[in-house]
Amino acid sequence: MADLDSNPFADPEENPFGESAGHAGGQTGGLDDYNPFAAKTTPPTATLPPPPPAQTVAAPQPADTAARLQPSNPDPPPYQSVAAQQVDTSELQRRQEELERKAAELQEKEQKLRDRTVNGAKDNNFPPLPACCPVKPCFYQDFELDIPPEFQRVAKIAYYTWIVRSLWLVLNFFFNIGAFALNVSGSNDAGTSFGLSILWLILWPPSSFVCWYRPAYKALRSDSSINYFWFFIVTAVQILVDILMFLGPAATGYLGMLSAIGYLNDQDHGQDRRNMGGVMLILMFGSAALLILDLYLLITIHKYYRGTGASFQQAQSEFTSGMLKNENVRAAGAQIASDAAAGAMAGAASSASGGNRY
Repeated sequence: MADLDSNPFADPEENPFGESAGHAGGQTGGLDDYNPFAAKTTPPTATLPPPPPAQTVAAPQPADTAARLQPSNPDPPPYQSVAAQQVDTSELQRRQEELERKAAELQEKEQKLRDRTVNGAKDNNFPPLPACCPVKPCFYQDFELDIPPEFQRVAKIAYYTWIVRSLWLVLNFFFNIGAFALNVSGSNDAGTSFGLSILWLILWPPSSFVCWYRPAYKALRSDSSINYFWFFIVTAVQILVDILMFLGPAATGYLGMLSAIGYLNDQDHGQDRRNMGGVMLILMFGSAALLILDLYLLITIHKYYRGTGASFQQAQSEFTSGMLKNENVRAAGAQIASDAAAGAMAGAASSASGGNRY
């Protein structure tokens, strides 16, 4: 009955030796007492290795303050004469000489100001004439002492413009001599222009200096409203003259564009007249440069005038006070008043003698 007691459904791997399930599971009954779950074994559970113990990192302990501030090498490094540590003595000497030169210039300016304050009188220095000349300078000018620093550049440009205009008139005079010598057509325009060029050369430089440059110099020096107005009026007239100089019509004393075109187009009287026409172009470009300078000075000085707060009323008051301070005007006024008083007294005496007669 051993075959009957064996389990036909038993796994041969679980019972390799051919033993019955009842003997293996400790059961001795038949099929009715067979429990299929009795022989089931639980699979072995996988055991994980234990986690490694946590390593604790010790916090750094704060070092002592004195220990941290104490340098590791208390001795300084030895001095080495490298290129960065070498001092350029020539540069220092140059700067020292420049400072000494500026200090000398400043001392000289202070001495001039002190002399002017103490003495009160200024020696004229323009035009710069030699001491042996019987004619002495008539004006005094010093840009560094008289003109404020912000106006010195404009004042110098006005001065150089006056010099360039004078040189232009000299060239115009010599070119008129050449044009007069080449006048083979018998026209009187060359002779008239030559005569007028002499007149402009004699009259224009001194009158331009007195009536145009000096008002600009005085206006920039002392913010004088009347000098500003006088400069604006003369500059407007001078701009018109610059246009006339640029055009250069016949019989005006000025050789400009029209005169140059006339000589360049002259094909009947030789190459000399055409060469003279080419030379006249120099005067044309020079007059154009003078026109640009006059416009620049007019615009720039007008900006300064608006910034100084000058006005027409202030110009009137300056004119009145200047007339009253003028010794010649006061002497003339006193003479007129005395003559009027003498005439009134003579009239009163004559009327009194006439009344006594009757």
